Amino acid sequence: MADFYTKFISSKKKLIELSKNYKHWVIMYSGGKDSTTALITSLEAALETNLNRVDVIYSDTLLEIPPVYNHSINFINYLKSFEKLKKLNIYYHITKPAIDDSFWVCLLGKGYPPPHQKFRWCTQRLKIRPADKVIMSIINGHENSTNIALITGIRFKESIDRDRKLMIACSKGGECGQGLWTKRIYNNVNITMFAPIVDWEECDVWDFLNFYAPTLGYPTRYLEKLYNGRDTRFGCWLCTVVRQDKALERMIRGGYENLRPLLEFRNYVIKVA
Repeated sequence: MADFYTKFISSKKKLIELSKNYKHWVIMYSGGKDSTTALITSLEAALETNLNRVDVIYSDTLLEIPPVYNHSINFINYLKSFEKLKKLNIYYHITKPAIDDSFWVCLLGKGYPPPHQKFRWCTQRLKIRPADKVIMSIINGHENSTNIALITGIRFKESIDRDRKLMIACSKGGECGQGLWTKRIYNNVNITMFAPIVDWEECDVWDFLNFYAPTLGYPTRYLEKLYNGRDTRFGCWLCTVVRQDKALERMIRGGYENLRPLLEFRNYVIKVA
Protein backbone atom coordinates (compact mmCIF):
# COMPACT_ATOMS: atom_id res chain seq x y z
CA MET A 1 0.00 0.00 0.00
CA ALA A 2 1.34 3.44 -0.89
CA ASP A 3 2.76 5.31 2.08
CA PHE A 4 0.74 8.47 1.35
CA TYR A 5 -2.49 6.46 1.49
CA THR A 6 -1.54 4.97 4.85
CA LYS A 7 -0.85 8.44 6.21
CA PHE A 8 -4.08 9.79 4.74
CA ILE A 9 -6.12 7.08 6.47
CA SER A 10 -4.25 7.67 9.73
CA SER A 11 -4.77 11.44 9.54
CA LYS A 12 -8.43 11.01 8.71
CA LYS A 13 -8.92 8.71 11.71
CA LYS A 14 -7.26 11.29 13.95
CA LEU A 15 -9.61 13.97 12.62
CA ILE A 16 -12.65 11.77 13.15
CA GLU A 17 -11.48 11.21 16.71
CA LEU A 18 -11.06 14.97 17.08
CA SER A 19 -14.69 15.49 16.05
CA LYS A 20 -15.95 13.64 19.14
CA ASN A 21 -15.03 16.61 21.33
CA TYR A 22 -14.70 19.41 18.80
CA LYS A 23 -17.82 19.90 16.71
CA HIS A 24 -16.69 23.09 15.00
CA TRP A 25 -13.60 23.14 12.79
CA VAL A 26 -11.82 26.22 11.47
CA ILE A 27 -9.47 25.22 8.63
CA MET A 28 -6.68 27.52 7.45
CA TYR A 29 -6.04 27.47 3.69
CA SER A 30 -3.25 29.25 1.80
CA GLY A 31 -3.54 27.61 -1.62
CA GLY A 32 -0.22 25.77 -1.31
CA LYS A 33 0.31 22.02 -1.48
CA ASP A 34 0.30 21.43 2.29
CA SER A 35 -2.76 23.48 3.16
CA THR A 36 -4.60 21.95 0.18
CA THR A 37 -3.76 18.46 1.43
CA ALA A 38 -4.81 19.31 5.00
CA LEU A 39 -8.04 20.89 3.76
CA ILE A 40 -9.01 17.91 1.60
CA THR A 41 -8.13 15.42 4.33
CA SER A 42 -10.19 17.41 6.84
CA LEU A 43 -13.20 17.65 4.53
CA GLU A 44 -13.09 13.93 3.79
CA ALA A 45 -12.99 13.24 7.52
CA ALA A 46 -15.80 15.73 8.16
CA LEU A 47 -18.03 13.79 5.79
CA GLU A 48 -17.84 10.86 8.22
CA THR A 49 -18.67 12.91 11.32
CA ASN A 50 -21.56 14.92 12.74
CA LEU A 51 -19.81 18.29 12.89
CA ASN A 52 -21.95 21.35 13.54
CA ARG A 53 -19.94 23.70 11.38
CA VAL A 54 -16.78 24.08 9.27
CA ASP A 55 -15.13 27.42 8.48
CA VAL A 56 -12.41 27.70 5.81
CA ILE A 57 -10.20 30.81 5.97
CA TYR A 58 -8.02 32.04 3.10
CA SER A 59 -5.78 35.05 3.80
CA ASP A 60 -5.25 37.28 0.79
CA THR A 61 -2.21 39.47 1.55
CA LEU A 62 -2.93 41.53 -1.60
CA LEU A 63 0.57 40.52 -2.72
CA GLU A 64 -0.18 36.96 -3.77
CA ILE A 65 1.49 35.70 -6.96
CA PRO A 66 -1.35 36.12 -9.50
CA PRO A 67 -1.52 32.50 -10.80
CA VAL A 68 -1.34 31.17 -7.23
CA TYR A 69 -4.08 33.55 -6.12
CA ASN A 70 -6.26 32.54 -9.08
CA HIS A 71 -5.73 28.87 -8.24
CA SER A 72 -6.72 29.46 -4.61
CA ILE A 73 -9.91 31.34 -5.45
CA ASN A 74 -10.85 28.84 -8.16
CA PHE A 75 -10.33 25.96 -5.74
CA ILE A 76 -12.53 27.60 -3.12
CA ASN A 77 -15.23 28.21 -5.73
CA TYR A 78 -14.96 24.58 -6.79
CA LEU A 79 -15.47 23.42 -3.20
CA LYS A 80 -18.54 25.64 -2.90
CA SER A 81 -20.16 23.84 -5.82
CA PHE A 82 -18.80 20.34 -5.05
CA GLU A 83 -21.95 18.27 -4.64
CA LYS A 84 -20.71 15.82 -2.03
CA LEU A 85 -19.64 18.64 0.31
CA LYS A 86 -23.09 20.23 0.33
CA LYS A 87 -24.11 18.01 3.24
CA LEU A 88 -21.58 19.89 5.39
CA ASN A 89 -22.34 23.25 7.01
CA ILE A 90 -19.34 25.09 5.49
CA TYR A 91 -18.56 28.80 5.49
CA TYR A 92 -15.75 30.28 3.41
CA HIS A 93 -13.88 33.45 4.38
CA ILE A 94 -11.39 35.45 2.29
CA THR A 95 -9.55 37.89 4.53
CA LYS A 96 -7.56 40.98 3.57
CA PRO A 97 -5.36 43.27 5.67
CA ALA A 98 -6.79 46.49 7.07
CA ILE A 99 -5.83 49.55 5.01
CA ASP A 100 -3.52 50.82 7.79
CA ASP A 101 -1.76 47.44 7.84
CA SER A 102 -1.50 46.96 4.07
CA PHE A 103 1.95 46.60 2.55
CA TRP A 104 2.05 49.84 0.57
CA VAL A 105 0.67 51.96 3.39
CA CYS A 106 3.35 50.58 5.73
CA LEU A 107 6.17 50.82 3.16
CA LEU A 108 5.39 54.15 1.51
CA GLY A 109 3.01 55.83 3.94
CA LYS A 110 4.61 54.94 7.27
CA GLY A 111 8.15 54.63 5.98
CA TYR A 112 8.78 51.07 7.08
CA PRO A 113 11.82 49.45 5.46
CA PRO A 114 11.19 46.43 3.22
CA PRO A 115 10.65 43.40 5.50
CA HIS A 116 13.78 41.43 6.42
CA GLN A 117 14.70 38.66 8.85
CA LYS A 118 15.28 41.04 11.79
CA PHE A 119 12.18 43.15 11.12
CA ARG A 120 9.60 40.91 9.51
CA TRP A 121 6.63 43.18 10.01
CA CYS A 122 4.65 41.86 7.05
CA THR A 123 3.36 38.44 8.13
CA GLN A 124 1.64 39.68 11.27
CA ARG A 125 -0.06 42.59 9.49
CA LEU A 126 -0.90 41.03 6.14
CA LYS A 127 -1.84 37.51 7.14
CA ILE A 128 -2.15 36.77 10.85
CA ARG A 129 -4.16 39.79 12.02
CA PRO A 130 -6.84 39.48 9.30
CA ALA A 131 -7.23 35.75 9.98
CA ASP A 132 -7.33 36.32 13.74
CA LYS A 133 -10.08 38.88 13.27
CA VAL A 134 -12.23 36.31 11.47
CA ILE A 135 -11.42 33.65 14.06
CA MET A 136 -12.42 36.00 16.88
CA SER A 137 -15.70 36.80 15.11
CA ILE A 138 -16.35 33.07 14.83
CA ILE A 139 -15.55 32.56 18.52
CA ASN A 140 -17.74 35.46 19.61
CA GLY A 141 -20.64 34.08 17.62
CA HIS A 142 -20.21 30.60 19.04
CA GLU A 143 -22.16 29.49 22.11
CA ASN A 144 -19.43 27.07 23.21
CA SER A 145 -16.05 28.31 22.00
CA THR A 146 -14.19 25.58 23.90
CA ASN A 147 -15.10 22.97 21.30
CA ILE A 148 -13.57 24.77 18.30
CA ALA A 149 -10.55 23.16 16.62
CA LEU A 150 -8.22 25.20 14.42
CA ILE A 151 -6.72 23.00 11.69
CA THR A 152 -3.53 23.90 9.81
CA GLY A 153 -1.33 22.29 7.18
CA ILE A 154 2.01 22.70 8.97
CA ARG A 155 4.53 19.88 8.54
CA PHE A 156 7.95 18.94 9.77
CA LYS A 157 10.78 19.42 7.24
CA GLU A 158 9.23 22.50 5.61
CA SER A 159 12.05 24.65 6.96
CA ILE A 160 14.54 24.75 9.82
CA ASP A 161 12.58 27.56 11.49
CA ARG A 162 9.29 25.68 11.18
CA ASP A 163 10.84 22.52 12.66
CA ARG A 164 12.19 24.51 15.59
CA LYS A 165 8.78 25.99 16.34
CA LEU A 166 7.11 22.59 16.04
CA MET A 167 9.58 21.04 18.47
CA ILE A 168 8.85 23.83 20.95
CA ALA A 169 5.15 23.05 20.61
CA CYS A 170 5.85 19.36 21.15
CA SER A 171 7.88 20.06 24.28
CA LYS A 172 4.89 21.94 25.73
CA GLY A 173 2.60 18.96 25.53
CA GLY A 174 1.80 18.56 21.87
CA GLU A 175 1.49 15.07 20.42
CA CYS A 176 4.06 15.01 17.64
CA GLY A 177 3.66 11.59 16.14
CA GLN A 178 0.70 11.25 13.79
CA GLY A 179 -0.80 14.67 14.17
CA LEU A 180 0.00 17.59 16.44
CA TRP A 181 -2.16 18.95 19.23
CA THR A 182 -1.49 22.32 20.84
CA LYS A 183 -3.45 25.10 22.49
CA ARG A 184 -3.64 28.71 21.37
CA ILE A 185 -5.28 31.55 23.24
CA TYR A 186 -7.47 34.16 21.52
CA ASN A 187 -8.47 36.88 23.99
CA ASN A 188 -8.33 34.39 26.88
CA VAL A 189 -10.22 31.74 24.90
CA ASN A 190 -8.46 28.40 24.50
CA ILE A 191 -8.61 26.97 20.99
CA THR A 192 -7.32 23.50 20.18
CA MET A 193 -4.97 23.52 17.19
CA PHE A 194 -4.48 20.37 15.16
CA ALA A 195 -2.03 19.66 12.33
CA PRO A 196 -3.25 16.48 10.61
CA ILE A 197 -0.35 16.14 8.13
CA VAL A 198 2.51 17.19 10.42
CA ASP A 199 4.32 13.87 9.89
CA TRP A 200 3.82 13.63 6.11
CA GLU A 201 6.85 13.73 3.85
CA GLU A 202 6.85 16.12 0.90
CA CYS A 203 6.61 13.19 -1.51
CA ASP A 204 3.52 11.96 0.37
CA VAL A 205 1.85 15.32 -0.18
CA TRP A 206 2.62 15.37 -3.90
CA ASP A 207 1.57 11.74 -4.41
CA PHE A 208 -1.69 12.42 -2.60
CA LEU A 209 -2.45 15.51 -4.72
CA ASN A 210 -1.41 13.90 -8.01
CA PHE A 211 -2.89 10.43 -7.65
CA TYR A 212 -5.44 10.08 -4.85
CA ALA A 213 -7.19 13.41 -4.28
CA PRO A 214 -8.40 13.47 -7.93
CA THR A 215 -10.10 10.10 -7.38
CA LEU A 216 -12.03 11.76 -4.56
CA GLY A 217 -13.18 14.50 -6.93
CA TYR A 218 -10.68 17.27 -6.14
CA PRO A 219 -8.89 18.99 -9.08
CA THR A 220 -5.33 18.98 -7.71
CA ARG A 221 -3.19 17.41 -10.45
CA TYR A 222 -2.27 20.81 -11.91
CA LEU A 223 -0.72 22.07 -8.66
CA GLU A 224 2.68 20.54 -9.35
CA LYS A 225 2.79 22.23 -12.74
CA LEU A 226 1.94 25.53 -11.05
CA TYR A 227 4.84 25.03 -8.63
CA ASN A 228 7.23 24.19 -11.51
CA GLY A 229 9.51 22.42 -9.04
CA ARG A 230 8.61 20.44 -5.96
CA ASP A 231 10.91 22.35 -3.64
CA THR A 232 9.36 25.72 -4.51
CA ARG A 233 7.85 27.65 -1.59
CA PHE A 234 5.33 30.32 -2.46
CA GLY A 235 5.10 33.65 -0.70
CA CYS A 236 4.24 37.20 -1.65
CA TRP A 237 5.57 38.27 -5.05
CA LEU A 238 7.25 41.26 -3.38
CA CYS A 239 8.84 39.19 -0.60
CA THR A 240 12.09 40.88 0.44
CA VAL A 241 12.78 38.55 3.38
CA VAL A 242 14.48 36.03 1.08
CA ARG A 243 17.55 37.04 -0.93
CA GLN A 244 16.39 35.35 -4.13
CA ASP A 245 12.79 34.76 -5.16
CA LYS A 246 13.10 31.26 -6.60
CA ALA A 247 9.33 30.80 -6.82
CA LEU A 248 8.80 33.69 -9.23
CA GLU A 249 11.92 32.79 -11.21
CA ARG A 250 10.75 29.21 -11.69
CA MET A 251 7.27 30.25 -12.67
CA ILE A 252 8.71 32.61 -15.29
CA ARG A 253 10.89 29.81 -16.64
CA GLY A 254 7.82 27.59 -16.66
CA GLY A 255 5.94 29.88 -19.02
CA TYR A 256 4.58 32.72 -16.89
CA GLU A 257 6.60 35.39 -18.67
CA ASN A 258 3.98 37.98 -17.72
CA LEU A 259 5.30 37.78 -14.14
CA ARG A 260 8.74 39.13 -15.08
CA PRO A 261 7.81 42.80 -14.36
CA LEU A 262 6.86 41.79 -10.82
CA LEU A 263 10.22 40.10 -10.29
CA GLU A 264 12.10 43.07 -11.72
CA PHE A 265 10.18 45.51 -9.51
CA ARG A 266 10.78 43.33 -6.45
CA ASN A 267 14.52 43.33 -7.17
CA TYR A 268 14.40 47.11 -7.67
CA VAL A 269 12.78 47.62 -4.25
CA ILE A 270 15.55 45.60 -2.60
CA LYS A 271 18.21 47.54 -4.49
CA VAL A 272 16.99 51.03 -3.58
CA ALA A 273 15.92 50.23 0.00
